Amino acid sequence: RRRQGAWQPLAAISPALRDAAVRFEDKRFYDHGGVDGRAFAHALWQNLKGERRRGASTLTMQLAGFLEPELASGAHKTAWGKLKQMAAAWRLERRLSKAQILEGYLNLAPFRGEARGVAAASAMLFGKGASALSNDEALLLAALLPTPQAAPDAVAARACRYAQAHEAGCLRLKRLAQASLSGQIGRAHV
Repeated sequence: RRRQGAWQPLAAISPALRDAAVRFEDKRFYDHGGVDGRAFAHALWQNLKGERRRGASTLTMQLAGFLEPELASGAHKTAWGKLKQMAAAWRLERRLSKAQILEGYLNLAPFRGEARGVAAASAMLFGKGASALSNDEALLLAALLPTPQAAPDAVAARACRYAQAHEAGCLRLKRLAQASLSGQIGRAHV
């Protein structure tokens, strides 16, 4: 069972989270038409060399997978599945503005346990609405996007890299991650 809060208009989502999601999940989001050719070529080159690090899925491609689960259920890992996901992303880019795509992504993305979307994640992890997130909370949510079930220390380390934080900032992120993420997977269905 998944939890999803009420749909949040983009203006009601913390600017810090909007910025962090774009900066760390799809830095050329505003420059591509749904598929980031440079990231795709780089990922392809890494795969050919046997270095599987990270895929080249854009926010638009991920949104396509949220809207059409058959595009996200592992099928996107085959060449044919990736092509279908790319075609769906191009269709979304023709129909929706970048703001609508980002809004949809943040409202449908898995964040932790059964929490889907920023409203459920903000409420479950921090006890507040999506518009009230602090910069640290926004960084932690952005750090969950690539691996929503990661251990709190791993999420904190990723958030620290994102923030390019000094030691005190990293310690603060680690404490916040421990307080908000520890045990969430088990508690999410309660």
